[in-house]
Order: sequence, then C-alpha cells, then structure tokens
Amino acid sequence: MGGSIVSLDGDFFRHVESVLVEMGAATASGGPGESVVQLTDESGRLFTVFEGVPAGAEWEVTDGPFEAADDDVRVPDMTKVFSCSFECRWVDLVVRLLDAVAQGADSPIWVVDGNGVVWDPKRVDSQKIVL
Repeated sequence: MGGSIVSLDGDFFRHVESVLVEMGAATASGGPGESVVQLTDESGRLFTVFEGVPAGAEWEVTDGPFEAADDDVRVPDMTKVFSCSFECRWVDLVVRLLDAVAQGADSPIWVVDGNGVVWDPKRVDSQKIVL
C-alpha cells in the first residue's frame, strides 16, 4: 500500500530523506537512484520511501489519468516530474509524515495516491486518500 511523492526538483529525495532522518529514520544506499529511507514510529509502524520508482512502473506516475484532489491543487506536468515511491499501511502516519516533509521543502511537492489523485501534501484528507 502506498503512493508516490513527486516534484519538479530532481534532488528532492535528499530533502525527504533529511526530514525523515531528523525524525529518527534509518537510511540504506544502493547505487544511484536506489537509496531508501525508513521511519519506524513510536508504535512500530513503518513508513518507507524509495528514491525513484521501481523499473517498469514509471507509467504509474507519468501516464495518468490524474485528478486534482481539490480546486487548490494544480497538477504538474507529470511527464516532467521526479518521483519517489512510498509504502505504508497507516493513513494517519502517511498524512503526518507527508505534512512534515512538505513544511520545509524548497520546491513544490505533490502526493499521488493509488487512484491517480494528486494531493497537496499539507492537505491530504485521511478519509479520501487511497493507498
């Protein structure tokens, strides 16, 4: 269960990683584009972010169709975004951590849920997001 975090900034994973590490996450690094950051919360629940998307799954972020979560979200040109996939089973944890990541971002980021809905990470509706 999860979704994607996207940005027009090719280096935004470093920001995501930095925020989560500051909150206690651990990291693992593979080759270029293969880093992973994983946070375990106080209840033992995991939130994992992968640098990039799995090979062969790029279409999930570029092909659509995509829909704005609300009238205030402007869906970026999805053929130009950089993407990190995330996995987590707990909506409340996803909402809390995505908001924390969005707070200090230098450039806009968006969240794409399992139904292709594009969210402002500061305003994800825990009752409507599909992981």
